[in-house]
Amino acid sequence: MIEGAFLFPNHSAGDPALRSNRFFVLLLSLILSTSFIASTDNASAAEHSIVWKAPTGVPAGTPLFVKQETDADESLQLVEAETGTKIPLQKSGEEWIGLFPREIKEGETLDFTVSAVPPVQAASAVFNIVQKEGCLVVSNRGREVFRYRTDSLEPPMGQSNIYRRSGYLHPLYTPRGKLVTGDFAADHPHQHGIMYAWTNTSFQGRKVDFWNQSAEQGRIEHRKIVAMGKGPVFAEIEVKIAHVDLTSGNPIDVLHEHWKLRVYDIGPDTNDNSLPYIIDFESVQEAATDEPLKILEYHYGGFAIRGNESWLGRDPNLFLTSLGMKREDGNHSRPNWCRMQGELGRGTAGVVLISHEHNFRAPIPVRLHPAKPYFCWAPLVLGDFEISKQNPLRSRFRIVSYDGEGSLQRLHQLSRNFSQPVWLDAR
Repeated sequence: MIEGAFLFPNHSAGDPALRSNRFFVLLLSLILSTSFIASTDNASAAEHSIVWKAPTGVPAGTPLFVKQETDADESLQLVEAETGTKIPLQKSGEEWIGLFPREIKEGETLDFTVSAVPPVQAASAVFNIVQKEGCLVVSNRGREVFRYRTDSLEPPMGQSNIYRRSGYLHPLYTPRGKLVTGDFAADHPHQHGIMYAWTNTSFQGRKVDFWNQSAEQGRIEHRKIVAMGKGPVFAEIEVKIAHVDLTSGNPIDVLHEHWKLRVYDIGPDTNDNSLPYIIDFESVQEAATDEPLKILEYHYGGFAIRGNESWLGRDPNLFLTSLGMKREDGNHSRPNWCRMQGELGRGTAGVVLISHEHNFRAPIPVRLHPAKPYFCWAPLVLGDFEISKQNPLRSRFRIVSYDGEGSLQRLHQLSRNFSQPVWLDAR
């Protein structure tokens, strides 16, 4: 467009006729070029092309994130140029999320198109979230994935009611329906599925133990369902939890905690579908008063999981960490992930907790129990710290439950993808 100003040599500048013609051509050129820009912008709003080269291998079912500005009610999809594969996208906040439909090799280059999906063609939700039996029950393609407990569950007969609890995950299943978590174990009834609790703490100069319920010093309880959502790619719940001090004579909220859980679709149920359930978990803990909670050095406490009771015993191979360490040598090591895997019924199943590389004191020490099917991520092993209003504690973990022998390559890839996710910019 600008080049049009140089179509006329300088010796024509004194000729009125030529000046008039030049003005007309320039004006026409500007009108045409302006129309062309508007047309290009309109086209780009409906469709974008993105070329992406995989820096590492990516397993099928791994989340990918897309930056895209669209209308609030618009549905989007990615289309792989070479295969024509359509990848549904679902919005969460300001980001769009999809799932790789196949394994991507390191160095492989993919050409995607981001396009709007007509409402009649938009993929339907493959998740269900219902409130029943004192829980939020999340299911994917007709199969229950996990339950988050909103109401305090009474312990089984023979156990004291001091062990009643809410604000935790249990049961957690594999895609083939194997139960990988435990609750109200006879040996440790205070260990509840997947939970977050501190052991050795101080509040207003008083010792408070939120982990060992038999001490009756602290209580953790569900307070509120903040949000629930579902779509073609994931289901998401957000809840609020309170950590309550019981040592002063009157219960005092010490910490307020916000949980956000997102579970991804595993796709259609086929014979060759060996994808695991992937649940991304985020917790933010902050002081409920102007006084901080002091977390004191101790050998366990934090984000924890109690496994299926079938795994009770001293099996040296029950645990495996990303460092290759097991039960005997892995306690208080600092891996990126820890796996608990063993025989369940007629087959093998397992569950993995992956710690985000930006977590507090990452890589976080992991506590591996010598005889019980439980472990926890325990930053307090490294010394004291405080949680306050000014310095809340944000923690992110990826929970993976699976059937069969877990692929170590897949676990390493899922761990890397969790801390360094794939981002496609279509803005």
